Amino acid sequence: VSSENQTSALLDEFPENDRTYYLKVPHLNKTGMLLVSNRVFKKLLQSKIVDIKVLNENFQRTLDQEKSQMQRAERAFAHSGKDSIFRSFPRHPSINDYIEDLAAENPQLSSIQTIGRSFENREIKIIRIGKNHKDDSKPAIWIDAGIHAREWAAPTSALYIAKSLIQDYAQDSMTKKLVDSFNWYILPSANPDGYEYSHTIHRHGDRAITDTFRNDPYANEIFWPDGLGELTNKGKQRMFQLGTYFRRRYSNFFTENPQEVYAQSSFRDRNINSAQFVLNGAYPPRGHFVWNENMNWQSFPIKTIPTLLDSLLEDDSMCPEAHKAKEEVLRSKEYITFANQFNDLYSYLTNKSGTKIRNPFEVLDLIYDPLNVRKSYGLPLPSWSWQVVLKQIKNANVDLKGLMLKEIRKVFSEALKSKNGENVSKKLSAYSTHDYNIIYIMTLFEIFNMRWPPFGATLMFELYATSSGKPYMKMFYLNVTESEKPFQLRSPYCNDDDWCDFETFLKNTDHLIPKNWVRECDLPSKWPDVQSLTH
Repeated sequence: VSSENQTSALLDEFPENDRTYYLKVPHLNKTGMLLVSNRVFKKLLQSKIVDIKVLNENFQRTLDQEKSQMQRAERAFAHSGKDSIFRSFPRHPSINDYIEDLAAENPQLSSIQTIGRSFENREIKIIRIGKNHKDDSKPAIWIDAGIHAREWAAPTSALYIAKSLIQDYAQDSMTKKLVDSFNWYILPSANPDGYEYSHTIHRHGDRAITDTFRNDPYANEIFWPDGLGELTNKGKQRMFQLGTYFRRRYSNFFTENPQEVYAQSSFRDRNINSAQFVLNGAYPPRGHFVWNENMNWQSFPIKTIPTLLDSLLEDDSMCPEAHKAKEEVLRSKEYITFANQFNDLYSYLTNKSGTKIRNPFEVLDLIYDPLNVRKSYGLPLPSWSWQVVLKQIKNANVDLKGLMLKEIRKVFSEALKSKNGENVSKKLSAYSTHDYNIIYIMTLFEIFNMRWPPFGATLMFELYATSSGKPYMKMFYLNVTESEKPFQLRSPYCNDDDWCDFETFLKNTDHLIPKNWVRECDLPSKWPDVQSLTH
């Protein structure tokens, strides 16, 4: 728009009840975008004598159809021919098998060559393609893929190029010319050892409200048939999808064997159930592990211990020294100054909610959390909540602990003791915990962005090895499970590098590890150690 009059005319053109919202608010001499109903838009175009052809009357239906087609293709995967390799991300043995079959069926155009073995003793093979492909005098084209081990589309793309060069040779003139003129050397998996170990920590899935304010009309199990505080159907679906994402992300590393998983959960039912849904998404029963043809489900052992004893995954575990430290924080001048700036908010919320609100923690637990849950389920919010709470709430930083860091270091160090990655006893360590613990860990690594972790939020710690065997790790945060696009995290303890040298990580975090949790917590000397109860 180039004038205020044009802005007014634009708004007049679309009645307020038909105007959905601005995608980009129009300003002078800048582009603006307005999302409106199709009825109004069609009427506007017709008034300008514009011919209209609607390409898709129901785009959601198209998306649903595509989803259904993809699901059918996935179900057909196990029953289709070798080209089904392009419907999933194959593991390294499947990649080698595919090019070997391709060469065996087309010996006049291709052959297989083993060019070496990886540090973990996996065969590294190339497929050589060309007319008279053993003639070394011809110009050569080299294609390698999978150098970055998690970029799984690359090996599949390399396999597709090899397949196309061979299978299209007889019927496509351009392909024939390329194969006749060059020798092609295609290495589909250049770094088979790249991904060595995965370590995930996730928040449980969507749950019903737990604690709430006195005037909450939805504090009744009529609205939450799964039970207050328990995992809902929406949460079950979210966690199962998280598991299927893990299966796709680590398809070159995971096998079908559920014994390669270690799982630990906090003592609450919603966390234990969340872990089961994640693991069933990641490890659906296949082959030997199918126990019932009509049941695409299997149970997993989930380690758990009572809340008061669980210093690893619970915020409410028994630790007198930590509680004392927290009380000192709450009495500190800095905290009081911070908390007092919300005194008007406390009074307002106390009046509206019917519950005495005295500090930021009660705002989070008794107001923000139940309202946020209601909002996510489409339940109406009180008129006072949106303006005051969901727009103005700020997260308070909290004291933290280093036990999960100690666990990560221990699990990765044990994985490195194996000389062959195939013999690592556990390929996935999954921990089902709570929002506070996600915050603790991110704060510990100095990577917390002050945004509260949503349901299903997941931290992923991945262990790799170079061809020389040098270990390094990467850290990712998946805060929106539907997006399946995790953010890579860079910690000062890894010198803010994408590739975190594991020895550097151990050295830089050594001072954060509790040497004796029982003694440092001021617990009785016979107090059980959490690791002795779960390992």
